[in-house]
Amino acid sequence: VVDDNSINRLLLSKMVHKVFHAKVFTLESAQELLEKVQVRSARPGFRGIVLSDIHMPEVDGLQMTRELRKNFAASVLPVIAVTADHTVQLQKSCCDAGVQATIIKPISCEYLLDTVRAVYLS
Repeated sequence: VVDDNSINRLLLSKMVHKVFHAKVFTLESAQELLEKVQVRSARPGFRGIVLSDIHMPEVDGLQMTRELRKNFAASVLPVIAVTADHTVQLQKSCCDAGVQATIIKPISCEYLLDTVRAVYLS
């Protein structure tokens, strides 16, 4: 979970844990994620999913996704954008950057579950 807002990180990480019972890493910047992924990807069988805010300072979620796509296929490390911005232009920008899905805030556990399932089944 990548979000510059600590409350959003906390809420989303708790939802992910509740729905999937998975280990959740929370990071406050896209740069932190890019660094962590480089370390963790060296492990055999590396796989994960990124839930990221789009509008963050320094490196935004779209730039982060473009960087991830240079080294990781969407099947290995899918990215789901989490945003309150639901404009057509943002949806196109997300798709162009390599984002697999977008979740519009506010988020429900059911919506999160459905979106993650759709990403993994595609």
